[in-house]
Amino acid sequence: MKSILNKPQILLWILIPVILLIGFLADDETLVINFHDSYYVIALIHLAEFVSILFGITGLGYWIILKVNRKLINVLTLTHIIITIGGSAILLLAPYFFSDDSTETTFFKFDNLIEQNMMNLIALLLIVIGLIIFIINILESLFRNSM
Repeated sequence: MKSILNKPQILLWILIPVILLIGFLADDETLVINFHDSYYVIALIHLAEFVSILFGITGLGYWIILKVNRKLINVLTLTHIIITIGGSAILLLAPYFFSDDSTETTFFKFDNLIEQNMMNLIALLLIVIGLIIFIINILESLFRNSM
């Protein structure tokens, strides 16, 4: 736990190949977002690339802050890591839990489009909240030591 708080960028950078592997292994899976009368279809590989870039930039931000000898707030760092990884996991693994075939009846599949949209919305909201916490943590660490 201490190493995650001292070097959170390492965990984020280690997860990048795992996320890309998930995307490459499921290149035919898609994430469908229904917004009013519009359907947005995103290939899982593109979503994996986006999340990998997000993790890379976030890890770079943590690395820069630690290189300039600023102290991060441990609670905010841990909260950001958990929320961002959790939201990304929900978003990347969501296509595996939704049934494309109406004849398929498995226990773990959701058939309702409303459930799918709510799960996607919650995952996107978690990622946005995680980014807000990240920005607050970075700004607090920059301005706390200079005052």
